[in-house]
Amino acid sequence: MFEKVFLLGLYAETPLHPGSGAAPDAAVDLPVQRERHTGLPMVQASSLKGVLRAHAHIVGIGEGEKKTLFGDPNEVGGLSVTDARLLALPLRTLRGVFCWGTCPLVLERFRRDLSFADASPDWRIEPTEEDKALVPEGSSVVAETSKGKAVFVEDVRLSAVESEEVGKIAKTLSKLLPQGEAHGTFREKFKKDLVVMHDDVFKAFAQTALEIVTRIKIDEKTGTVAKKDGGLWSEEHLPTDSLLYALVLIPQRKELKGLMGKLKGYDGSILHVGGDETVGRGFVRVRLLEPEEVVRGGHAES
Repeated sequence: MFEKVFLLGLYAETPLHPGSGAAPDAAVDLPVQRERHTGLPMVQASSLKGVLRAHAHIVGIGEGEKKTLFGDPNEVGGLSVTDARLLALPLRTLRGVFCWGTCPLVLERFRRDLSFADASPDWRIEPTEEDKALVPEGSSVVAETSKGKAVFVEDVRLSAVESEEVGKIAKTLSKLLPQGEAHGTFREKFKKDLVVMHDDVFKAFAQTALEIVTRIKIDEKTGTVAKKDGGLWSEEHLPTDSLLYALVLIPQRKELKGLMGKLKGYDGSILHVGGDETVGRGFVRVRLLEPEEVVRGGHAES
């Protein structure tokens, strides 16, 4: 059905606000988009496709080629983009400053999505107990306690179990982080400090451990907080260093064959996703890879 499938990695260089609109009855006025059935943060496909379209000229895609790929009000484009799903969430830890948290459900969905390209990683993770966390060998977030090794994530203590399989997973997922010297420290940290926790524990963190920012509107005449409605509000953000992914699907259409190489121009670029661009939110660095490059080595790491 598809001529080509690309894996799109989105690494948050600044906090990310893919807004879902006002929520008057919620604890946060402007929450992020979330999946209905899991409650996990995400970026809707329509938003993500719009971002790629808006930045097409930056990567050398001309106006005619942009129309072919993304369409216009009168014509359907040829390229399909899926929702961007959360893959790893940065969380505070007692040791090592922070970790990237994930869970078996997220990892198995990542594996399932790779099957669009008939790619399959050579690892599999089993569900873990609620009070345990699986970590790579030599992780810097593990603390020695009187009751054995533990990871203190946010305000939760999890018994740490070193896992060679998690080390393989971390190495695979680290290929979706930005390449180059500037991000080398973070790629190496990711390989050591990925923490796989129980699905329910991760879901709780994804619902309660995002950044909440309070913003105000200043009255131009008085220089103080505007007293009318809307002068004070709160926003929810995915924190810096969050890792998400989506699929870019290219159907078997003749006019698209010559444009697949152009899409590789997005690899390494900085795009803006979500709201609050003028206050520095939403800048992500992109990786665009073929799934086989991720699961079997592909590019040499920088």
